[in-house]
Amino acid sequence: MKDKGRKILYPMVMLGLGLAGGALLGKGVIDVSSHYPGMPFGVLMLLSLAWAYFSMFVQIVIHESGHLIFGLLSGYRFVSFRVFGMMWIREKGQLRRRNYSLAGTGGQCLMDAPDTDPLPVILYNMGGVIMNLLASGCALMLCIIFKGPLFRLMAWTFAAVGIIYALINGIPITTAAVQNDGANTLELLKYPETKEAMRKQLRVNALMSDGMRLKDMPADLFETDSSGYRHSLNVSIGVFRAMRLIDEHRFAEADEQISTLMHLPSLPGVYKMQLEMEHVFLQIMNGNRNSALITESVKEALKAMKGSLSAVRTAYAVQRYILKNPEQAYRYRKHYEQMLADWPYKGEAEEERELMDLISGLEQI
Repeated sequence: MKDKGRKILYPMVMLGLGLAGGALLGKGVIDVSSHYPGMPFGVLMLLSLAWAYFSMFVQIVIHESGHLIFGLLSGYRFVSFRVFGMMWIREKGQLRRRNYSLAGTGGQCLMDAPDTDPLPVILYNMGGVIMNLLASGCALMLCIIFKGPLFRLMAWTFAAVGIIYALINGIPITTAAVQNDGANTLELLKYPETKEAMRKQLRVNALMSDGMRLKDMPADLFETDSSGYRHSLNVSIGVFRAMRLIDEHRFAEADEQISTLMHLPSLPGVYKMQLEMEHVFLQIMNGNRNSALITESVKEALKAMKGSLSAVRTAYAVQRYILKNPEQAYRYRKHYEQMLADWPYKGEAEEERELMDLISGLEQI
């Protein structure tokens, strides 16, 4: 019932915000067109929509900057900053520009957590929402100060986009892919044990950015407390544990861990897609060539996660060993090599080269 309610609530919220924003934008365009009768209404509407999309991009930058600013104020340390596919990452003390995207997210600011106890979580998690609201408030003030209809439309549109983005991220909602900032904050406040899971998750990401492989990290980073995997943030540690087992080439144990996680209601959709792909890869490694492995959910995962190395690796294995399409497999292998050249996590890239060599060396059955 919880999943069903989530699937209904989120589209309703998005639809309601979209309709309200569209109606107010249309009204604003009508008001502006009355002051500029020589400008075609259609042209003005297109320009307004273009400005709205540009405002979305700027508000995403502002949102992620909010996580960064309030994270630094809370004692966190910068790791990476991403907007869509553009990523800036700290590699051994230096800032590097990389290409990276993650399904279900428009941006992401990752930081390394401080050693303080209890872990400060509110400002870092809600910093993006705070900055969106502050930016929108400034834009609304400009609407009051300046009376020009075109400027007021632009400022109001920018403010409306920021408020909508703040609501989407601030109201606790779990989408089919991820939990938003509000849901994460609520979980952290309601279940104190999740704070340690968040600290470990951020620490693993920080070590990955420095080029360390999962198998070389301290083992305690992949252990959960007595609460197990009841909460989304705890599940992330279980996912990291599965990926660490793969890095150690303990494939049977990794598949067993994946089977444990896949049936958990607390498993976020983005992790579910990742684990579905890895399950197929591990089955192929174990000699399973049954086409029944390629379910509709696996196809959807491969499509949604196509920007990840594991998706391309799995797609290569599927094409070569199950679908018996060497030409398509070769194209995936070539694309895989291109991705490796600019991959932001050097330790993961090293691991992936080993896994690709292993899967490529299997005998055809």
